[in-house]
Amino acid sequence: MKPKITRKQLIALTQLMSNLREFNEKGLGNITNIEVMTYVPDRNSIFVKYEKSYQSAGEMAYDFRIVKVDSNGQIDFVDEKFKDMFDRSAFLSECISFNIEDPTNYEKID
Repeated sequence: MKPKITRKQLIALTQLMSNLREFNEKGLGNITNIEVMTYVPDRNSIFVKYEKSYQSAGEMAYDFRIVKVDSNGQIDFVDEKFKDMFDRSAFLSECISFNIEDPTNYEKID
């Protein structure tokens, strides 16, 4: 079954992906391992997981990010809401990846 994406979600996801590409292109750091997915218990939201490395105060910094895009296109960083890495791993194990750049991989609604 294909994920269902609202017009507002698609706009927000397109902007988010553009911002991530721009971060790399401007040399501000690296965004890697980008994955767009649905979460089985919350099929109305789309999630984006990525890794971000950059310089901070002369030191290399690393962030693992999970972003939720709800059906209204609202973006929420949910990576800090997990109790620990086991809670986050349990969440990710119930996610299903898909290619947002291929319109045949999802169904656009509304």
